[in-house]
Amino acid sequence: MKRILTGLAAILVLGVIAAAAAVLTGRLSVPFLPHPVRPHVRPAPQPVEVTVPTITTNLADAGGAHFAEVALTISLRDAAVAKTFSSRLAAVQDAVIADLRQRSSAQLAGAGGMQGLGNAITVSVDQVLRSQTAVRHVYFTEFVVQ
Repeated sequence: MKRILTGLAAILVLGVIAAAAAVLTGRLSVPFLPHPVRPHVRPAPQPVEVTVPTITTNLADAGGAHFAEVALTISLRDAAVAKTFSSRLAAVQDAVIADLRQRSSAQLAGAGGMQGLGNAITVSVDQVLRSQTAVRHVYFTEFVVQ
């Protein structure tokens, strides 16, 4: 009889330990126990694309005979940067014009012309927005050099 009671006590203790382990690891929920508080994880900021109206300006060619016409869509880090961008649009356009006027038609027509201009615009717009990581990418939606 003593063996039976000892065996039942051992089974009971093992059952309680197993149930406690299941509750603590989350495999078993007990309705009267509060759920563990999980820290709030903020979602990563989503990039925002903004459009810069078409810009037409002379290029650095001798005699000023060549010009460029570009329209841009710029991908920005998040909505807060986009708000700053909107308030500084005139300064952004000025920076793009300055970048264009430093280049000749031959520089823009070359294989890396658009990419080099895009990189320069990225740096210029980041400076206007006082950030080193505001611009994610510059997309040219129009690009005419004549």
